[in-house]
Amino acid sequence: MINSTANSIPHIVNVSFVGNDAKWVQTKLNDHDIFVSTQSACSSQTSMSVLIYRMTGSEDLAKSAIRISISHLTTEMEIHHFVKILKEVLL
Repeated sequence: MINSTANSIPHIVNVSFVGNDAKWVQTKLNDHDIFVSTQSACSSQTSMSVLIYRMTGSEDLAKSAIRISISHLTTEMEIHHFVKILKEVLL
């Protein structure tokens, strides 16, 4: 589920993988040197994304939300690698 809205910053996307704990997904991606966040940039560490909870009203979405950021330095190959590893983590 894509949590980002049409008004969101274009190089940051927030997605939820319901049924998968965000911290677990984050740790598995970190094992592959892929770094994502489970919180908005201005949040303190909590068990879920408070911002996503406020936007959606869903604890399930908030507890499974990760924030993915890219930059002008991110290559197409890195994006393909990320998608490959993410699929492996989630399957």
